[in-house]
Amino acid sequence: MIWSARSCATRDHMFVGMIASFKYYPSNSPIHRLDPRTKFALLLVATFSAALLPDLRVLLVLLALAVLYYSLARLPWQQTRTAWSFFIFFIVVVVGFNTVIAGAGSGGADSSPVLLPLPLGLDITWRDVINALSIMMRMLIGAFMAIPITFTIKPTRFGVAFRGMGLGDRIAFAVDLAIRLVPTYGANFASTVDAQRARGFEFDKLKGGIIARLQRLAPLAVPVTLDAIVSGEDIANALDMRGFGTRPRTWIHARRLAPVDWILLALGAAILVGCLWWRVAVGGELWLPPFPL
Repeated sequence: MIWSARSCATRDHMFVGMIASFKYYPSNSPIHRLDPRTKFALLLVATFSAALLPDLRVLLVLLALAVLYYSLARLPWQQTRTAWSFFIFFIVVVVGFNTVIAGAGSGGADSSPVLLPLPLGLDITWRDVINALSIMMRMLIGAFMAIPITFTIKPTRFGVAFRGMGLGDRIAFAVDLAIRLVPTYGANFASTVDAQRARGFEFDKLKGGIIARLQRLAPLAVPVTLDAIVSGEDIANALDMRGFGTRPRTWIHARRLAPVDWILLALGAAILVGCLWWRVAVGGELWLPPFPL
């Protein structure tokens, strides 16, 4: 029984050590030195503030602050290129294009100038463009605030941050583990694809109908699914052996907020209150700048 517990603990330790994480870029920038709770709080403030107002004038101010925040992180383009490629494609192509087309096909009364008449009665107006720009700017603000989260916080500090924000031990650890398992299963899927290709599996040349394609994906789906199930059981066994959840957990990396963290939190609270006041005083309607022509 002692040998069994020891071997099981060794296997759990090896698995936990192989858990991947998002890329962390070590540096001594001002954003790296901030408390993780401050970064999450600023992200929430920027997201809610941008969602409150579709006014381009306010969004430009928020975007300038987000760009300043991002520049202080001093993240090289080589490290963030993949993340920015995803965000730019999603914001410009998926969100911007769909918003313009949806606005053109709404069929509502719009007195703004028509910029591009399309077939089937779809007219892209000045209002549609401004509305798309406001939505894209909101998401761009979120991108500038969200990307430094994974690149400036050590993977072992996520659970500490969530626990420090008032979440329970179980919830904090569950969120921490979920964040770290996303790249883990992504890496496992990539290694499975490479292994199957080495065995002659043509992943890029699937033929036949939907049922036939799903059947041919079994060499990928089965190993990845079974690995996820076994990994989940190993983590659960490791937590049970350590008595997780039976008593309050001690977080060895717990830290107190520095004065700069309190200053930034106060600034974020002031920005959020200011956006709420603007929403009440001016309203939440879309602001249309004068047409340039």
